[in-house]
Amino acid sequence: MSPLRRKVPRVTLQIHRAARTDVLADRLGDLLATPLDDPFAEEVVVVPAKGVER
Repeated sequence: MSPLRRKVPRVTLQIHRAARTDVLADRLGDLLATPLDDPFAEEVVVVPAKGVER
């Protein structure tokens, strides 16, 4: 394995989808309510458009 390849962190992508945004919001709340093991780890939440970021 090359030295550069050993430095690249592994990333897990989880996709959640639902017909209703309130269901997604509830699931996101449940997910964020449980802290990560590493307090410095980032949690990234991506939404499809700027209008749904709130």
